[in-house]
Amino acid sequence: MITIEQIKKVIKDRIETLEPADTILRILRESHGKRLDKRIIDKMNMSCPEWRIVDKRQFKMTQIAWMTYTMPYQSGGSLLIAHKENDVYIDSQDIYNRNPAYFEFRDKRNKQRKELLEQDDKFFQNIVDPMNEFIKAQQSLSIIFDHVESFPFPDFYEVKKLVKKCQPNNWDI
Repeated sequence: MITIEQIKKVIKDRIETLEPADTILRILRESHGKRLDKRIIDKMNMSCPEWRIVDKRQFKMTQIAWMTYTMPYQSGGSLLIAHKENDVYIDSQDIYNRNPAYFEFRDKRNKQRKELLEQDDKFFQNIVDPMNEFIKAQQSLSIIFDHVESFPFPDFYEVKKLVKKCQPNNWDI
């Protein structure tokens, strides 16, 4: 069964890191108006040694991408810098505006998650209880519907479809 602690852990684990996007943006702000070159990328790599930061120029776009290999998986991201590959000059405010998922929206999502975690246990219990009831009901139906012989009549599949129709359309549980 699902516990309050499990729900809170899922939310905590989904709080998005600020790095290296914030450090990259800080360095870009310090370099505002300058041409994007290897020295600026090297400065980013020195400031964020756990990340590999590269300047990607392809498909008429320039991006700054980063990646890390922390167990058990690889993670990373990229910022759109400009819609051209050559003679790219840094406009830090434009870069901030072009990449809201890494700055403005990330901060909003994290704020919502933190506010949610401040709720009392009663709030979470009101979520956990119906989830556990739903799980128990699914388990009971599974025992019946997984064995046609325990539900012996010709309209078995129609009854099974009826149960499926009663699920909310946007739930794929």
